[in-house]
Amino acid sequence: MKRYFILLLIIISPLFGRGVGGEAFAQQHKIDSLTKLLKPGVEDTNQARIYLKLANAYSTNNYDKGIEELTIAYTMNKKLNNYRGLMNCANMYGIINARKGNYKDALIYFNESIDLSKKYFPKNNLGSTLNNIGIVYRHIGDYTKAVEYFLTTIKDHTECKDTMGLCSAYNNLGNTFNEMGQYNEALKYHFMSLKIRLHKHDISGMRSSYGNIGSTYDNLGKPDSALYFFKKALELYTNKDDKTNLASLYNQMGDAYKNGNHTDSALKYLQNAATLFTDLGDGKGMVLSAYSLANLYINLNNLQQAERYALEGLAIAAKTEQKSDERNFYKQLAKIYQAQKKYQKSIEYFVIYDSLDNHLADVNSAQKITDLQTSFEIEKSQAEIKKLEQQQTIQALAIEKQQGEINRQRLGLILSGLSGLLALGFVYVLFKSNKQRKKDNKQLFEQKEIIEQKNKEVTDSINYARRIQQAVLTGEDVWNKISKENFILFKPKDIVSGDFYWAYISPNGRCIWAAADCTGHGVPGGFMSMLGNSFLNEIVIENRIYKADEILNRLRAKVIQALEQKGMTEQKDGMDIALCIWNKVDNTLEFAGANNPACIVRNKELIELKPDKMPIGSYVTDSQKFTLTQYKLQPNDVIYLSSDGYPDQFGGKNGKKFKYRQMEELLTTHSEKPMAQQKEILDTSFTTWRGELEQIDDVLIIGIKV
Repeated sequence: MKRYFILLLIIISPLFGRGVGGEAFAQQHKIDSLTKLLKPGVEDTNQARIYLKLANAYSTNNYDKGIEELTIAYTMNKKLNNYRGLMNCANMYGIINARKGNYKDALIYFNESIDLSKKYFPKNNLGSTLNNIGIVYRHIGDYTKAVEYFLTTIKDHTECKDTMGLCSAYNNLGNTFNEMGQYNEALKYHFMSLKIRLHKHDISGMRSSYGNIGSTYDNLGKPDSALYFFKKALELYTNKDDKTNLASLYNQMGDAYKNGNHTDSALKYLQNAATLFTDLGDGKGMVLSAYSLANLYINLNNLQQAERYALEGLAIAAKTEQKSDERNFYKQLAKIYQAQKKYQKSIEYFVIYDSLDNHLADVNSAQKITDLQTSFEIEKSQAEIKKLEQQQTIQALAIEKQQGEINRQRLGLILSGLSGLLALGFVYVLFKSNKQRKKDNKQLFEQKEIIEQKNKEVTDSINYARRIQQAVLTGEDVWNKISKENFILFKPKDIVSGDFYWAYISPNGRCIWAAADCTGHGVPGGFMSMLGNSFLNEIVIENRIYKADEILNRLRAKVIQALEQKGMTEQKDGMDIALCIWNKVDNTLEFAGANNPACIVRNKELIELKPDKMPIGSYVTDSQKFTLTQYKLQPNDVIYLSSDGYPDQFGGKNGKKFKYRQMEELLTTHSEKPMAQQKEILDTSFTTWRGELEQIDDVLIIGIKV
């Protein structure tokens, strides 16, 4: 019984966390409790430690007060020759100065902390201080040094098995790659960090990860996905005293609302962020806030306000030597002066911008960054993925084994019962059988509870994967910019889907969208869909490839490379895809397809743009290039892309497939109706056809009206 009581406590213990406002109360309670422990006139290591803890408590919401308490701790430790205390004080001086934007001082203090550690405590783990130095270099725009320090931090924390330190380093690497514009790398590290924080139920860390993931999606041009993660972060802000991180989140949300054309919400959040950053005296924060507000006013064509905020931000960035931010402000001001027709000033600021940009490009060459990401780290991340897959397999086998054991025990009970009926005269045997039955029933109940709990954990994990997948899919705002008349019928077979849809509007005005059908469905298909989505972002958004056939050629190469890296060399692994690029200037459509066609309905007649009969993945004709098809569009044409889930569905009176011809008849018959009504008709027809039969595959149909 004692063992099961302990197990019960482990299961329910997360339910007894702090309620709303608990963190804020705990923070103030901590400050009050520490203050009561102070003894005026007493100078010993314990009192010095209390002052240091007070400085740490104030370090996120009252920098001046934090410095005041820290100075007392430092002076006291110096009198006592307490080198450990001096080392910790130097580190805290570095943290607060970095938050204030005093980066030169921050680096001096961090290095002082490291020198003291190496001299007096050579066995110390330096990971957290190295991590802090990396953050400073990121803020001043030296990304090469930032990545170098973060990778060293990961190595130190891995050797010391410091999980939370490792999590922080992953988070900071994600932020660095985000600022460098390498958004897929950023997402990789942010999700690695989030995984640890979810497991540890680290609320403040989860807030940070959600916010950083949102920021990355915003940079990828997905404001809806960004706001999804920002709102998840905001839901966790029970601690209103954590002004530093709350201000950053407000600023990020303001940028996302701006990018989604929600001007009023954008202005509200950006102004709230600016107020908090100014109250804190947060140099980096004030720079971020000024840049975001200037961009918003540029969008509103209020160039006077935009100039004001850009100049304010530039002054702070120059004072604190934030070179990458200085560069951004010079470029921003050059654009503002150009719009104001102040051409001499515009040229002057652009020349300065170009000089700074070239300097930073030399410092942060892509090759240097790539070289720093060592094979050890790559192998480590792959090993973690493999370990997770193995754990899931073991868990599934354990559940299957336990179910088999339950069935065998049930059979034993039945046989025992029959034996008892046949041997009524043997009282002793009957007594023994009853006793055993009670014991078996208890064991069955306990095993049933364990299986149910494991099933719940697996289901919860998959449900979380669905939320991530939904956030990654292109939001409504992008589709509405392609065409106000559009629909997406998306019906996953399982919780997560192997089908996915993707869209992007390029800087040169091309509307690009795709419907993809990955191998399998459920969790395996979901993994493939996330991989495909990520590769399309990299090829189109980062590498700026805007030719339909070339996009598929590069996508195939990346999928083959990725699957071979994981040891998955079977030809069936990959995806089918249909991809369109619409040039609205001359109303032409480019199409390329891997097994999946595009259909254009004009005046209730269907025109099929045929795909290449080969997949995105390993195939016998890997060297063959995909074909580019060009087509002249007319007003009111409707373009349809789909996966094979709809026509392959079994149903009807005879349980046969729906088939492509019947789906095409539906599309042509109803093509002139509003797109929302078309979606409803397709959905109802599918459900009616399927009846009581199981859905056999994921379903995806996209409709775009010209």
